[in-house]
Amino acid sequence: MIRLFLVDDHTLLRAGLRTLFQHPPELQVVGEAKNGAQLLAQLPSTPCEVVLLDLHIAGIQWPGYHPAFARRVS
Repeated sequence: MIRLFLVDDHTLLRAGLRTLFQHPPELQVVGEAKNGAQLLAQLPSTPCEVVLLDLHIAGIQWPGYHPAFARRVS
């Protein structure tokens, strides 16, 4: 099972993605956030393999990645 975490500030988009990913049995949405602060607060306690992230989300500086992601990946 591949666990997904959705991050986007548009509620309707997150709902659509959640619906889309309900049907493949090998995918499971385990968390959602509407901004970078919510993502970073929830990520340590929400095991996931994939973070589907809007790159223009508030609270995350790009290019690059936040140090919290490095801790999760390593």
